[in-house]
Amino acid sequence: MGIDIKDLEPETAATITRIIIKEQQKLEKKEHDRRLRNTMMLLVNYRRLKLHIQTEPGDDELTMEYEEKNGVVIRFDEISKYHAKSRALIKYLDKILKVYKVECEEGSDADYRKYQVINKLYLTPHKYRLIDLQPIYDKDTSTLNKDKLKAIEDISVMLYGVEALLDKGNLK
Repeated sequence: MGIDIKDLEPETAATITRIIIKEQQKLEKKEHDRRLRNTMMLLVNYRRLKLHIQTEPGDDELTMEYEEKNGVVIRFDEISKYHAKSRALIKYLDKILKVYKVECEEGSDADYRKYQVINKLYLTPHKYRLIDLQPIYDKDTSTLNKDKLKAIEDISVMLYGVEALLDKGNLK
């Protein structure tokens, strides 16, 4: 049971083809958006993740005390797995950011500004906002936001490689 494609009218086949292509484009855009969003989420949460990996899960004294009082055994093996994943991810991201910084320093003033914007917004201990950067770089916040978005795209390419280029339609 089913429809044989040979039995379709040419107009119907063309309509189905257009619908399939449109849906495929939506899926590709969604995947591209996901990568950019993931990169953005890594940067937005960079400071928290750095703090997270500086702490070790499981304080033996507190754990024993809690278990004795409540009769519940705390298992830190799952938390330790998340901790290890976070540590590996931040280590990788730090390497990417180091290479990106060098690339931007060797580029134009605008390239260097892209790195500096990302650095000040997400990486330094002091939290800046775009409006705080306006007097530093003597640029409008819209320009600084474009720098931020371009830097996020650049970092996405460095994180995801060819897949990020495919997303942008640069390679097929």
